[in-house]
Amino acid sequence: MIREQVDLVALQELNATQDSTSMKILQTALDKMDYHIWINSEHKKDHQNTGPKKSGFGVAIIVKKCLKEGATCSRQIDSLAITVTLLGLSKLPFTVASIYSPPGSEERNTKLRGNINRFLDSKIREQPTGTFLILADSNAIADPSLDSLSGHSNQQTN
Repeated sequence: MIREQVDLVALQELNATQDSTSMKILQTALDKMDYHIWINSEHKKDHQNTGPKKSGFGVAIIVKKCLKEGATCSRQIDSLAITVTLLGLSKLPFTVASIYSPPGSEERNTKLRGNINRFLDSKIREQPTGTFLILADSNAIADPSLDSLSGHSNQQTN
């Protein structure tokens, strides 16, 4: 559970829509603890992984309510990214991004990650000063042969 000293939390791969029972329970609990949550979790069937593991969806940012005043939120339509800009921390804006990039085929990921990059680029250009913090579950791997969902074998032969 969130403790009082936590000011900000970023969540990825929620696997629950904003109107789901689990999200409503979470929102109620956070409200009682004086936290606010911004959610971006509309499920898109075309984001599902067709491999042995299904990919998730949805991202969120949670902040103390005392930091919420004047905050602005932007959501990427396909539920993989959300940014919240806080103005009460300093004279300069503080933006946090919560990003989820599901595992899957290289072709699918290239398109999704391109969309995420364009979204982040536009947000960064909107805020030339201040702090921009990106928190992500990127499912990125430098060596595709180690990725069990890439379609490459991860078995070594002698």
